[in-house]
Amino acid sequence: MLVLACGLVWLIHIVQLTRRRGRSFVPALAIALFGVGVSLAVWQWLPAHAGAAAMALVALLLIVPQLAIREASRALKWGRIGRARALARIARVLRPLAVTRQFCTSVEISWRLNRGDGINVDQALSHLGPLSQIERDTNALAFLSWTSDFRAMNQRLSRPGVEGVALRAGLNAIATATIGEQHDIDTLLRWYARLVRSGALDRRQLDATWALLLVAAYLGDVALVRRHLDDVAGDVPPARIAFVLATALQRAGAPHDAAGVVRAALCQPLLHSAEQRLRYRLDHPLSPLVPNDATRAALVDIGERLTTRRALAALSLQWRKPSPVTWAVALSVAAAFAWQLVQPSQRGTFEQWGLRVPFRDAPDLYRLLSYGWLHLGTIHFAVNLLGLLFFGRYVERNFGKLKFVIIYLLGTVGGGGAYLWLETTRSLAIGASGAVMALFGATLAHVASDARLRNSRQGRRELIFLSMVAVVQLGVDSMWTLTAGSAHAGGMLVGAVLGWALGRGTFRAASKNTPSHV
Repeated sequence: MLVLACGLVWLIHIVQLTRRRGRSFVPALAIALFGVGVSLAVWQWLPAHAGAAAMALVALLLIVPQLAIREASRALKWGRIGRARALARIARVLRPLAVTRQFCTSVEISWRLNRGDGINVDQALSHLGPLSQIERDTNALAFLSWTSDFRAMNQRLSRPGVEGVALRAGLNAIATATIGEQHDIDTLLRWYARLVRSGALDRRQLDATWALLLVAAYLGDVALVRRHLDDVAGDVPPARIAFVLATALQRAGAPHDAAGVVRAALCQPLLHSAEQRLRYRLDHPLSPLVPNDATRAALVDIGERLTTRRALAALSLQWRKPSPVTWAVALSVAAAFAWQLVQPSQRGTFEQWGLRVPFRDAPDLYRLLSYGWLHLGTIHFAVNLLGLLFFGRYVERNFGKLKFVIIYLLGTVGGGGAYLWLETTRSLAIGASGAVMALFGATLAHVASDARLRNSRQGRRELIFLSMVAVVQLGVDSMWTLTAGSAHAGGMLVGAVLGWALGRGTFRAASKNTPSHV
């Protein structure tokens, strides 16, 4: 029945393709026929795996285009128009109906503006379909950002209702640059106060970090801008980073240094519209800013917000920042699972390397570590691996590589020790959950014990999220007998204690600079 249901999904997809022809019709139809053919082939020759194979193919059909559109939107927003166009094409080929006509049109308009084609923005907006006047002005603001025509951008932004829509649509950075270029410092400070009140700066999106950096640049704090440019370096093109740094240098009274930054950036290939922005900075230099109490207070607040965002960034789903030790441990766990699968007897492997209760039956100290590299099955392995990658990145970035290793290993031992101490029936424990829960406990303790993180709006949200995870995990452990709840609780307790002890001062320094399975 599962295979038939998945086949019906493919059939509906093929019927939809016949109703919407275009350049992507033939490759999309080929993919649909390939999905049907593979499903039938697996059903014929590997009937035991037919349902899983059919579901996997349908999941790819439904999920991959949505992920491609999401990444294309992100790339489009941050000036990587080539990547956005390629991802939109991939989504359109996989599932044309997943990509709206309006989105494709926006990508093409941005592509032409990026090349420097002379496009009338109002005429281009007519291709997006019926829009209200506020929607037209907001879209025009986004398109005009490719041209560096700040006067036209300011005219759109100053129209009634556009600022509010821009805030909700995540155009905070574009609006901040427009106000910074076209208005005085008092207006910029009022805009910053509005960003704070709206909560736009507390969102996880990159746009909030970039808006904070822009305000700092227009207020002339070069040191603050330099200190946090690495936070966005993997996402924002170098030309935009050079523009912000040059802006800060001009405001700080260093026009020659600003010109040097711009000229170095102009030597980079494939600038396109970014060249217009850089030349605008040379042709429209900003006058030096004399600091006052209002600007100093704003910069202190910006610095604290940027430092908080850096500390909490690893709890987001952005994986671009390196966490080499976390990935190395994850690879070792994956290698152990692969080795485990090729062994002639998994039960024998568990008996040899797992943690037995009572301990006197197998009093080998190495088992307090080795059990953490074994897993009962694919789902067990995948859940622990995701937890390791998610919380391990936070611990490694905020505690350091050595402290990450200490927390992970002692969490493994602590979880195993709690299991040996509290488990009363003869059993066997395997799995990395004790270590993963130690990483989780360290993360929770770090966010909860640091006053700046705890008192920030974003920190409070993360603390609530982490607390809910802890409650759900302990609740599941108390009801599901297959999980070793004692090992989870022991690992979490060890991680929380180590997180509190080892994490003291780290944020302040940054601101300155079957068997039971675990």
